[in-house]
Amino acid sequence: MLQKTKNILDCVKGISFGASLTGIGIFLFNSCGPKPTIPTEISSLLDPLLNNGIAVSTAGTVTDTSFYVALVPTLPGSYKIHATDTSLPDPTVGLFTKPCQILPTTLNTSPDADIKCIVEGEELDLWFNGMELNYNIPPALCSYFTVDSYYYYAAQPGKGPTATSYTIQLDGTTTNTSPAYPVTSDGKPACKYNYEGRNCCEGKYVATVSTVQPAPSPAITSTISGDWGGKASNCLSGPALDFGSKGTTGYPQGTIALVEGKGANGVLKITAPAKKSLKSNIYVANYFDPAPLPTPKMPTAMAAQAGGFGATSPYYKFSCLDRAFDIRARIRVQIREWNEVSEFEKSNSGDPNTGQHGVFFDGEAYDFSSVDYNPGFNNGYPVNRLLDWDDLEFFSLSYPATSATALKGYYPGGAYPQSNE
Repeated sequence: MLQKTKNILDCVKGISFGASLTGIGIFLFNSCGPKPTIPTEISSLLDPLLNNGIAVSTAGTVTDTSFYVALVPTLPGSYKIHATDTSLPDPTVGLFTKPCQILPTTLNTSPDADIKCIVEGEELDLWFNGMELNYNIPPALCSYFTVDSYYYYAAQPGKGPTATSYTIQLDGTTTNTSPAYPVTSDGKPACKYNYEGRNCCEGKYVATVSTVQPAPSPAITSTISGDWGGKASNCLSGPALDFGSKGTTGYPQGTIALVEGKGANGVLKITAPAKKSLKSNIYVANYFDPAPLPTPKMPTAMAAQAGGFGATSPYYKFSCLDRAFDIRARIRVQIREWNEVSEFEKSNSGDPNTGQHGVFFDGEAYDFSSVDYNPGFNNGYPVNRLLDWDDLEFFSLSYPATSATALKGYYPGGAYPQSNE
């Protein structure tokens, strides 16, 4: 079967596929051929110490050693990647030395063929540089290869009321609005899921309008049919929104490639939050506290939403599939940010969440001249300057929000980040 595929295809390239799998496209993708297209700045041999001894190849060149996800060494900053250790009470700790790879001899065996890996990075490195992940699929490992990237709900989507009403007074003002909250600037009914810059309100409505007439004439009643005009996908955010195609509903579609007999090696590049003018690391750092084990404490912003809106993709996910759509091997990656260099250097014995829980920046830009950014004046305040999911879970702020400025909040059960995460 592998030889037959090789005769049919000279080169395999990634293609978008249906909405049943959500995720993100492969940023650099090459599964065969003598001339892989890769930037020169990432074409050097990956440092084996950087990736816990994985026998990695030059990015873009397929190797048959293992299915792995590795770090690209030319990305500025200091990072570590390791597989979690499922033999420990807290598998996210370990010694940070377990390679993020699946050997061909462990296919279809649990848990060795379905692993989770964590990229450890310091908060400013991640905010300024983003992340680049090099993946490799050996030629004889699987028939298809998929990549799904991480995304989440930046605000809560929902369906608007099907019936509204209001009264127009003689002076043109609007009263007796129902539902009473929220209303537009002119007093007419509005949908609470229509945020500033994000209309996530779906559905149609019929508005009953009573227009007051001069006495003694009675008010004139009429009905107006309308559409709330939004889509749940307008509330989505994350790297998956930046690559590949989207379905008719606006949700990201994954990427799939036929790699049988060819394999694949490429780089998934995640844009730096700084380049998107974002004010936290929510966009790149998808790590969330897995406790209480064994059920992960996934933020509600990543889960299915009330009203029938589907779950997101909480991981950077790389999957090896057979021809029957069954998983032969899978690597799910989380990126965790650290608040202090001294803790980061302690590796598994360090605490990534030191300091106060996050600082909300209300301005349009950071002020790097302020005391908050001067290492000589830290004195413990605050070493945590860029929000991540751990901070949002800590705050437990109220939700629903009434405006975009309140979208840095939480509602019971999970976090929603700010509108400008």
